[in-house]
Amino acid sequence: GCLLCAMHRLLLKRQQGLPNAQLVEKLRASETFEHLFSNVPATLAKVAQQLRTTHAFPPSLITDLNIIDEHMMGDTPTYPAKHCGLNGCIQPTSTRNVFCALGGVEVLLDVLRAGLVQEKGVSVAPCTIALNALRELLEKMPGLGHDLGSRDSVVLLLFDYLKRKEFFDCTAPILENVLEGQTVAFDLEQVEGLADLVHAKQGVRWAELCRLLATVCTSPSRLAVHERIAMARGGRHAAETVLAKNKIRLEKNIAFLLRIPDFMDKILAFLAAKSVDDISSADDPDSDLPDPWRRQVTDAERPDMLRCNAAWCKAEACVVLHSLLTSAQAADVQRVLLDRQFSTLLFNALHSLAENRATAAADNVKAAETELHIHLLLILAVYAGVSPETRASLYTEAELSATDLPAMDPYLLCQSDTGLLDMLCRDASTVPARSPLRVFLCSCLETVLRKCSGVEKEHLDRRCKLLQLLKQDILVLGAQPVLSSENLLLLRAQLDLLGEVIKHSEPLFAAFCGSFGEFEFTSLTRVCTEYLVPAAVFVRSVYLLSTHVSNRLTNFFTARDKRVQIICYLLQTLDVKKLTEDNLCCLNTVLVLFLTDPDPDNTAQILQLIHDGEVVSVRLKIFENFVGLLRFWKVFFTCTEEQNQLAQGTGIPFAEWQKLVSGLLTPEDRSSSLAFWCKKIGQTQWF
Repeated sequence: GCLLCAMHRLLLKRQQGLPNAQLVEKLRASETFEHLFSNVPATLAKVAQQLRTTHAFPPSLITDLNIIDEHMMGDTPTYPAKHCGLNGCIQPTSTRNVFCALGGVEVLLDVLRAGLVQEKGVSVAPCTIALNALRELLEKMPGLGHDLGSRDSVVLLLFDYLKRKEFFDCTAPILENVLEGQTVAFDLEQVEGLADLVHAKQGVRWAELCRLLATVCTSPSRLAVHERIAMARGGRHAAETVLAKNKIRLEKNIAFLLRIPDFMDKILAFLAAKSVDDISSADDPDSDLPDPWRRQVTDAERPDMLRCNAAWCKAEACVVLHSLLTSAQAADVQRVLLDRQFSTLLFNALHSLAENRATAAADNVKAAETELHIHLLLILAVYAGVSPETRASLYTEAELSATDLPAMDPYLLCQSDTGLLDMLCRDASTVPARSPLRVFLCSCLETVLRKCSGVEKEHLDRRCKLLQLLKQDILVLGAQPVLSSENLLLLRAQLDLLGEVIKHSEPLFAAFCGSFGEFEFTSLTRVCTEYLVPAAVFVRSVYLLSTHVSNRLTNFFTARDKRVQIICYLLQTLDVKKLTEDNLCCLNTVLVLFLTDPDPDNTAQILQLIHDGEVVSVRLKIFENFVGLLRFWKVFFTCTEEQNQLAQGTGIPFAEWQKLVSGLLTPEDRSSSLAFWCKKIGQTQWF
């Protein structure tokens, strides 16, 4: 085995054209099998034995750990299969794999455990080397984070090191990696002195701590969505168990953070800070900078560095605030935010970023501020949906009087010349089309408008000419022969927003349809037909309105052949194995096309047209895909919250959705079921 490994590596280097003498010298110097597979295991065994016997740092520990760090953590090659006889291993392996197989990770953890009980004055170098080695392993071996994350004792050990100032910087990324690898959320109440840690950290270290807390407090609702998708694809019982356990843990974590005195105030102070001096440590600001800035900066670089630092810190504070707002305790968070005039704080932060866009800055500064802008928009979208009170607070006193929202204390409203939604509508038309910010602005408005009444939508359109702006942008994008990926995302965001604006508002829909000339109407219908997946939400809104409104746009889409064409296209495009939150709306659009057909026998007629109009291979794919998608849909919408959102968003009671899906999936031999038509093409195993 030793000889084969050495010969293999020798032959590889000979192929690169190196002289034989140089090959042999390099092999003897650093890459012999004996040095790689004998020296390090011996060192590991020595360190492990000493630590487990004395629980103290032996004098030679730094030297031994440096041997491990030098030979195990560098960029090392992968050895071919069967060239390593370690424990009968026949799989390709690298020095890192060998290191872990020999118990190297446990030795590193033993070093860290021993480091917590060392007397004052003992060198902390072994702990630093062990943390750096562990960080390197986690970066190169993603599965290791999952393994360590399943052990609460390891997470608690890392939190103990996080509390020590000298180890915070090297521990934070390790802990983040481990927490992200967890299947079951960690219980924050196990960490002693966490409140003191929250109060002690400032500047960038506080921002890094926010990111860790956000990882532990991942939104239960969002986690539930991901796990319901996994549940729909298989393993339902296991997923339900994990989901229930996670929900309890995450709610406990959020409640624990909210009990920390002044925790919310510290987050809001971060977001309200006008300069980096309000964020960074006053004693040594440069020591608190993120990794890219930990060097001596020139006077010319410093202004950009400070702007980048401030944006990065605020973005991390946004992440944990977003987790709080999407939790089961959102109502408690809402009360705190209302009392602190959060809408005014958001307005000032967004307005400041909009002004910064007009000033010259380095690319990294623009990227950091764009990321912060996106985080603020995500928070705004969630905050507006918590309750009617939070949505009302987005308006000024004068604007609120023009809506049908309940009156509020003027102190709680947006203290500015215009409201937040007014500002977002205007920004959506001024931000460059290629900027990712443009997409998020449209998405934020669309999310907010889901909760708005028709009166609010009409008020916004009067102030900002929102329909006119969207129509112009969509027609300009649709006129391009080929859309880039960025423009395709923007088209989808604008069509989603347009669909939300006209939904449940007959006056706005009538105004929109009446504004089109013949050429513009043809262009719009062509865009919606060619880009059906991005246009799914808009098309669905048109079909929902078609039940009580009739005009040339509804007549175009509700023609029977067009209805069947859209259903066939979407069912061929969607794949149950690749279904996500983003394209789930396309499946709901398909079902809306069935639900809004006025013919009482519409389901059977549509299925027959699919059967008669497509070639055998295509209809086979459509029916098979439809069966899988509907079974996925039934499992996904077991959550009451999702059922209510679907019913409120479409105006169709959830019982009607269930009736349609159950009828399509019934094994009974009737023309309105998929089983009937599958038997006609010789497929019976699906039922």
